[in-house]
Amino acid sequence: MVEVTFCETGEWWLISPEGRRLTLYGSPEYAPGQQSIAVMCPGLEYGGGQPNSVQIFRLQQGVLRPLWEMRPTSWEPEELFWTDANTLYLKREEYPGGRQGAMTYWRLTVAAAPK
Repeated sequence: MVEVTFCETGEWWLISPEGRRLTLYGSPEYAPGQQSIAVMCPGLEYGGGQPNSVQIFRLQQGVLRPLWEMRPTSWEPEELFWTDANTLYLKREEYPGGRQGAMTYWRLTVAAAPK
């Protein structure tokens, strides 16, 4: 993993042994067991050209593959953390009418990986 920084933004590059690059727009948060990662990029208030997004990736047959992605337009991700290999909490800030609003939490359950 390589952290790349620009003037006001950053990216994280995951580079495979074959040289393929997966670009993440936020620091990866590894699930217990390290079979999944979640990434958030708060980009609604100020994106600096990066997406306002939340992504989940899962390791499948030795390759990290996208499992889920959301690019909200009325809220911004603030914090995320795993409580176990399949449960993730996401703190989000609402922006109703373009103004800063309430903080809420979502619990996301990721289906267990097939054996």
